[in-house]
This record gives sequence, structure tokens and C-alpha cells, in this order.
Amino acid sequence: MAYTVGFITIGYYISYLSKYYNLTFRKYLNINHILIFLSIDLVIGFIIPYTITNDLIISRKIFLILPIFLILFLAFIIYKSKIKKYFGFKNKYENYHALAGLSGIFSIISVPFTMLLLGDSQSIEQTLFTVGYFFICVEYFLYGNNIQQLYSYGLTDREIEILNLIINNNSIKYLEMSHKLNISEKTISAHLSNIYKKVGVKNKKELIIRIAEKKL
Repeated sequence: MAYTVGFITIGYYISYLSKYYNLTFRKYLNINHILIFLSIDLVIGFIIPYTITNDLIISRKIFLILPIFLILFLAFIIYKSKIKKYFGFKNKYENYHALAGLSGIFSIISVPFTMLLLGDSQSIEQTLFTVGYFFICVEYFLYGNNIQQLYSYGLTDREIEILNLIINNNSIKYLEMSHKLNISEKTISAHLSNIYKKVGVKNKKELIIRIAEKKL
């Protein structure tokens, strides 16, 4: 029962993070895929070895092999695709959003390594695992739905960069944005047109009003 509850919790947690933080592997990681993987691992990596050896410690270590390799692989993908962008954010909401997401990923990564290195040390295991929950809860209560709304519009990375420039300085000109992002003013204009359509405003003035109302 303990392992099953843990699987469901971790499975949902991974699925939530991959969707909420727009991670590149999210289309491959829905809750069903994760639970199937963990269930197979439970049978092959834990139940069968325990039946043969009757040794809980050996069975636990065998059971942790596949999750550790999977987590390391996913962590590598996240590092390659997202972590550099996280540290480039200038918007306070996205800065904290990134921190909360990274702490959530750390929480998941800590579980198999803690079990492998420290055995059944529940106090350390649970403390590390709840770090991510803490930061995500703080984000929710402090910033509400700012980040969720931002990503729900389906903006591209470049569009989010342009929007961040406007959020930080709503009087910024196309030429300034062009210099900062190293793209032409014509491209800036095209991106802004797409932003207006996705957000549901007609022009920059309405976009600034939306920002001022803290709806972006």
C-alpha cells in the first residue's frame, strides 16, 4: 500500500510538472504512461527479486535501477532545453515559476537516490520530497494564476521574451526590443500581432491595460 500510494503521488507529480512547466517531453509523459512504467518496475524490479531472494534491501536496490536511469535521462533533457532559459528570465513571476519548477524536479530526483543511499530513512526522504510542494504552494498563494495564464495562451518562447520586455517597460519601442533580442523590427511587429491574437487584445495599448490589471 505504501509503494502504491507513493507511485500514484510521484506519477501525478511528474505529469503535473511536465505539463505546468511546459517541459519538452510532456507529450510522452501522461499519468497513465508513468503508472504503467512504475507498475512494471514494481513487479520485475521488486516483487520477483524479493520472492527469489527474500531480501528487502537487495530487492529495493534492484527496483531503483530503472527509475534512476529514467530520472537522470529526463533531468538531462530538462537541462538541455530549459534550465539556461530559466536563468535568463527578467520577469519576477517567471523567475519564481522557474525556481518552483526546479525545486519540484529536485524533489522527484531525490526520492530514488535517498532510498538507494540511506535505505528507509523516512524523515530525510519525506523532507526532501516536500520541498517542491512548498515552493509550488508559495507560488500559488503569492502569484495566483499569473504563470498559468501566461502559458495557457500558447505563446512561443520568443513571444514570451517580447511580452516580458513590455511587462518590465511598457513604453519600450520596437527599435529597443529589436536591439535587445537581435531581430528586426518587422519580426517584432509580426510577433506582437500573434501575441495580440492569442491574448485576445487588439493593440499594444489594450495589452498594457491587461498587464496593469495583472491578468498577464
